[in-house]
Formats: sequence, structure tokens, C-alpha cells
Amino acid sequence: MVVFCSSGDGFPARASYAYAFSSRANKWSCIDLDYSSYASTHSLSRQLAVQVGETLHWDFPCWSGPSSFDRIVLAFNLANDSIRSVPLYKMKPLCDVLESIPFLSEIGNSFCVGWLRSNTHTLEVWMLEHYGDPQSWKMLFTVEDASLKEVHEPGYRHCSLLDIKDDSGRVLLLYGGRCKLIARGCGVDQQLAPVSTNS
Repeated sequence: MVVFCSSGDGFPARASYAYAFSSRANKWSCIDLDYSSYASTHSLSRQLAVQVGETLHWDFPCWSGPSSFDRIVLAFNLANDSIRSVPLYKMKPLCDVLESIPFLSEIGNSFCVGWLRSNTHTLEVWMLEHYGDPQSWKMLFTVEDASLKEVHEPGYRHCSLLDIKDDSGRVLLLYGGRCKLIARGCGVDQQLAPVSTNS
């Protein structure tokens, strides 16, 4: 179990830290984070962690200057109870846009980050092909659909992608108690293809 905490207001931003419970050691430990969150701990606590292998992942919005922000992914390793960040170098332009909604997922046993941009209603999904190698991010698929504007409505800010574990290669976008088919493949070894708005 990981609980995110913060203290202080404004800029300099909140000091952020996490309490992690180790079931093996049967104890809590406090981990100082090198990042100052601009999101409330309540908002962070509403996120569901995305597990890939032995690592849990969270979207962590943080301050990078007096009037600028950044988005990082925090990764908690269940094997050694350590926290680190997952670099998003190739997606830096998306990280810098406040209206971009990021959401994390596991697709095909790989860690993925989806970005929804409000001005274009475009969903981009990126996959980390080789976990631990920040240069191995690649675009998995892109979907442009005007109906995705619903995701920007209040209460839908926490989104996720669901990889259907069968041979269809279907991927669903889950938001606000709804689901939407956004991609599908013809087989387990074939590239996912975005679903047209007429599907």
C-alpha cells in the first residue's frame, strides 16, 4: 500500500512524500519525493495504480517552476519498496499542456500512457516497449473522435484504458462509469488499429 502526502501551500509548492507499507517487513516507511505536487492528496488518492510486472504506477502532476508545471509518472517497486520516476521525454509537448489528460494503462503486458487533448479530441496512446529504457517509447495508436469531449466533463478526469485479454485485441476507454471501444486488432500478434466513429 502507498499513501501520498503533502504539506504547505502555494509556491514553493507542497513538500511531497509517500508512506509505503511493506507486507514482507510488516511495517510502514516514509519516502521523501523529489517532486512538489500541485494536485491535492485527495485527487492523488482517487487514482488507481496501474501494475506492470512488480511495479505500480501513478500520474503525478508537479511544479517545475513558479508558474510552470510538469507531469511525471511515479513508479513504486513492490520487490524493493522503492519509488522512482518514469521519464516521458518523447511526450514532453503533451506534458506541458494543462488541458491534456493523461491516463496510464497496461496493454499487452507493456506500460502505456494515453493522452487526450481537448482542442483536437485526439487520443494518443504511447507504449514503453522496453521497461526501464526511456528511449523506447513509441506511438501505439491515435484515435480522433468528437465524442471524446465527454471525457473533459466534470467527474471524468480519472480515465483508464482496459486491454481485453482475448484474441480480439480490443482496448476500451473507461471514464465516468462508461466505456468506449477505441481500438481493436485482428489477432494477438497484429498491430492494434483505431476504431472509426462508424464502428
